Formats: sequence, C-alpha cells, structure tokens
Amino acid sequence: MLTEYLDTNHPEVLWTASAGGARTSIAEAKRLKASGCKAGFPDVFIYEPRGSFHGLSIEMKKEKGGRVSPAQKKWKEDLSVRGYKATVAKGFDSAVEILEDYLSTIV
Repeated sequence: MLTEYLDTNHPEVLWTASAGGARTSIAEAKRLKASGCKAGFPDVFIYEPRGSFHGLSIEMKKEKGGRVSPAQKKWKEDLSVRGYKATVAKGFDSAVEILEDYLSTIV
C-alpha cells in the first residue's frame, strides 16, 4: 500500500489518506458525511510544497478498469486551479513513481 510506503520511505513527509475506499454501512457513511467527509476527495494527500505546487493529491485506481468518478474529476480540477498537483495513479507502481517524482522536485 502507498500509505505503508510513505511511512517507511518518507517518514518526514506530512500526509493523510482519506476513508474513500472503505466499505461502510449506510449509517457510517451518513456519519462520515456529517463529520465533513466530501465525496471524491483524493485517496492520498501530501502536505508538502514542491516546485510551483502547494501539495500533491493522488487518486488511486486499479491498473485495469479503474475509473474516475465525476466527483473525483471535480476535486482534481479544483485542486489544480488552486496550485496543487492533482493526479490519478493506476496501481501501486504508478503511485510510487508520481510520489517520488514529486518529492524529488526542488522546493
């Protein structure tokens, strides 16, 4: 998982993961929504500025068949216009490549 990779290889990086991919009951989904969770929020968010970007968001998808929802597309667009690098990764290897490329950018 990308979260384990981050903790192991980049413990200094400030990041969070969303609960978006978790299977929940209807009651739990309502509670999450009431607490402020937004549909389509990226799976991983890196709070580290690099280059001209304020931070990095990664929406994780399966290597084959994963599709970006309308809410996820909207988040990607909205983050991009606000100066964040907003990406979609098709599988773990793609996510690691995006992450390492981003973190190697000079601040």
